[in-house]
Amino acid sequence: MPVYHDYYSYVPNADLFLGAPPENQNLNTHLGLESSSQKPNLTSECSHDVGPNQSPSKDGWARMERNINQMKNSLLNLLSHSRLQEEKTEAVEGLLKKILDRLPEKETETTLNYTFVPYEEVVRLHEAYPTNPRAFVRALEVLTYQDQVYELQTAVNKRLFTLDRVEFIRKCLFRHYAVPPHLQEDVWRSVRASLDNRSLRLKHLIRARQRTGFRTSTPISDLLEGLDQLENGPDRQIVI
Repeated sequence: MPVYHDYYSYVPNADLFLGAPPENQNLNTHLGLESSSQKPNLTSECSHDVGPNQSPSKDGWARMERNINQMKNSLLNLLSHSRLQEEKTEAVEGLLKKILDRLPEKETETTLNYTFVPYEEVVRLHEAYPTNPRAFVRALEVLTYQDQVYELQTAVNKRLFTLDRVEFIRKCLFRHYAVPPHLQEDVWRSVRASLDNRSLRLKHLIRARQRTGFRTSTPISDLLEGLDQLENGPDRQIVI
């Protein structure tokens, strides 16, 4: 049996497996590489920037990820700041609207003509009832309909032929009591209910008097006496 003193001469390419120095060995032949230009140069890829036709290295991916995160954070901060500004603007607009709603409605003498009752009389009524708009309107209604007193036994919404007088009373209420626009409908509804209640009671009272038989009074005087009784009692006169 032959003895081989040179192990590398017997085993082909043994240096590739045993870690021997690649003397007289062509690594390109064993690895199937045609030229050294096809070998990957990881050092150059990791140490240089990414070119237009190159794949990004590990460091390149890290830098790109950091840049993207910074851009994302900047965008989120910008959106948050913009949203905060919008909320502040909406809050200021809401506050201004509340302030404007509380301001008294501006009217000129052309929109409210004191045709049915002189201005001085209306002011005197307001001074007599500074905190009682219902009493003010009830007294103003008597003065407004003093030449058509029979209308006082008709509900306010049914006074089709005297709508101008109803509107006059309504505007006087809003102006002299400085009723805000957003409360005008509620205030007028409450005052109108008081007027309707009085007109209904007045109607029943007049009918009761007419059923008593012979009388010397006229329908107008019955209305005035009935209204006087409703407002001040049977032994008092209307004081306006």
